[in-house]
Amino acid sequence: MLVTAQYAGVVSVAPADSSELFYFSMERKEIVRLSYIAISLLGIPGNILTLCVILSSRHMRRKPFNILLVQQAVIDGCSCCLGFIGEMIQPSYSPDLDIFDSLSCHIFFSMYVFWCLITASSYNLTAISLERYLAISRPLEYDEETVLHRMPWVMASVWFGSFIVLIPDAIFANFVERECVLYSTLSHMGLVLLDVYYILSLMMVPLLAMVFAYAQIVRSLQQGASSFNCNINSTGNRVSLRKAQINIIQTSSSLSAFFLVCWISFWVIAIGNMFFGIPLQPGYHITTILLLCNSCINPYVYCIRYDEFQNRVIMIFRRIIGSRSSRSHTESSVAISTVPTTREAHKNNSKKTQFTI
Repeated sequence: MLVTAQYAGVVSVAPADSSELFYFSMERKEIVRLSYIAISLLGIPGNILTLCVILSSRHMRRKPFNILLVQQAVIDGCSCCLGFIGEMIQPSYSPDLDIFDSLSCHIFFSMYVFWCLITASSYNLTAISLERYLAISRPLEYDEETVLHRMPWVMASVWFGSFIVLIPDAIFANFVERECVLYSTLSHMGLVLLDVYYILSLMMVPLLAMVFAYAQIVRSLQQGASSFNCNINSTGNRVSLRKAQINIIQTSSSLSAFFLVCWISFWVIAIGNMFFGIPLQPGYHITTILLLCNSCINPYVYCIRYDEFQNRVIMIFRRIIGSRSSRSHTESSVAISTVPTTREAHKNNSKKTQFTI
């Protein structure tokens, strides 16, 4: 079974003894290509906004949660940029297939870097979930300074882990009839084992960690005073606790559900193709687009629902509007002050007339 690895165009699948590849019509290719481009362009501004808002505040960029949000925005922004770039260029190899063609196949056209970024996004979401779990479920053990000291290790582990986990994609990409093809040298059993490995490392580990973290968060919020070590006797505190509980439940359930839908649908299609011969198209592109959507909506889900982020955005826009209004007011004041009044103009004209006489 051969899988050609390309961004634009086709990800083709065929039995090893057949030279005829399943392919998209030109109309479907264009629809898929435009979908990748539209989603990528939608995700880039949201991630840039996240970076600008958090990094512009010294108070916000000191918090561990916000540091992970910055990394999430960098990862998701790079995913969207690479998805857009991948649709803008077509594979072009030299006649002799030199070392640069080999590197481009192993790293870029195999979609190794793209999938590393998608994986890093899910791993970073897992790190955010665990950080929130420690902050809410274990407040007495949570020391912000200690977390800040180990944050570089956590961030490096997200990047390093994603690139290491997906190294088989870079290793098993080869040229077959001048096309960059994934897993062409693997046997059927090798492909099955690789699928199991990817299901566990890319989907099950992050999903179980996120479900565990958010389940513990909900449990801690339900426990109330014993979890937060605070007094909730007053009605105001009860209302605030209830709002925080509902917000956390809604956010965690929506993120977990979307994560689950994206990855399970992807692996259902892959396993169906592997064991039952179900065509990989168009399901592969649909589920890949869903995974790219995950990178696109992450800044909106995590940041637009984040009260401190919202307040910072409002403050930035007020400053922009205020600076423009004060600038226009200053310019109008200067213009008014430079125009002489009617009486001053009459006096000046009288002086000119007397001097002429």
